[in-house]
Amino acid sequence: ILRVHPGIFCASDEVQKTCKGDSGGPVVQNQILVGVVSWGKSLCGGTGEPGVYTRVSHYAEWIRSVIGEQPPVIDRQVLRD
Repeated sequence: ILRVHPGIFCASDEVQKTCKGDSGGPVVQNQILVGVVSWGKSLCGGTGEPGVYTRVSHYAEWIRSVIGEQPPVIDRQVLRD
């Protein structure tokens, strides 16, 4: 039995794989952020090699304590500049 830290999960897909440089990217399921790309054994998720992801729900309380209950409103003009 492989014990995995409750703050991470492993996943693999035959079509889409994480690659070098993907760390920090989102893992979205049903339009909800469920994870953040952490690391993998191979450069682009070789066959049978799952990626390792940070489980966002495990850190939700800490995230809320840092950013507050409501995310800040972003000025759309700043995003366009």
